[in-house]
Amino acid sequence: MSAGVFSQWGGPNLPLGGPTVYSGDYMTVFPAAIRSLDPQLEFDPQGRIGASRAVQYSANLHVDISDHIELDTTLFHRKSHANTPTDPGVPNLPDVRSTTTGVEVMLRHDLTARMFGWIAYTWMRSTTTISYAETYETLKIPSDFDQRHNLVMLVGYKLPRHWSIAGRFRLVTGLPYTPFIGAIDSEGFYAYGDLAPLFGAPNSARMPVFHQLDLRVDRTWILPRCVVGAYLDVMNVYNHQNAEGITYSQDYARTRAAVGLPILPVLGVQVTY
Repeated sequence: MSAGVFSQWGGPNLPLGGPTVYSGDYMTVFPAAIRSLDPQLEFDPQGRIGASRAVQYSANLHVDISDHIELDTTLFHRKSHANTPTDPGVPNLPDVRSTTTGVEVMLRHDLTARMFGWIAYTWMRSTTTISYAETYETLKIPSDFDQRHNLVMLVGYKLPRHWSIAGRFRLVTGLPYTPFIGAIDSEGFYAYGDLAPLFGAPNSARMPVFHQLDLRVDRTWILPRCVVGAYLDVMNVYNHQNAEGITYSQDYARTRAAVGLPILPVLGVQVTY
């Protein structure tokens, strides 16, 4: 079992819409979680800086079912508070709290002396609660990183002469995003057309389910002073068009997926001294 408390810079980070990219007459909306991947930290040096705080608990159970089968189960729970400082210029800033609860189960199995594999499944539920003190209104929505189901399976085989081959399959629930539910006449005030989009409830829609198969072949040479490894990774073997965003038509009535990378081979060499 373990428990911990940590803090970081805490500016207002409300999940009220993900990043939006404009291309001609079309608009693409991405999951709100992408905002958290920006490595830049920006704040007003003349303003007020707060520190968000999170408390996390976890418990792990390891069971050796047999000489070649291992089972690991981990329960986790996390509560965080944005802790946004009071700003006289914006007196109605809401209080933002989030709760994450889940379980991860991993089963490892050495199928033969050369064949190995494991399967892992994670169920998680993460919600954000936004409370407005002045109006006593409370809004409870899925958090930016709320992925209910995450399944990973891997099978590998150790070939003679330090060769090996492995395959990994992933199936993951799509991330939440804030959709457009219609449009109104912008009366010339909107810079990207005559119509202005109407937002739906925050994080009320989800990207399609992500699934992908990756293969890896590698060879290792053990030399007197170093170990050299060469590998070939083929990602997205069956070339599935996984959606990374949703593109809306000019009138916001039609959508299509903004897809990610196609099948991608990667050849590399690694030297360890």
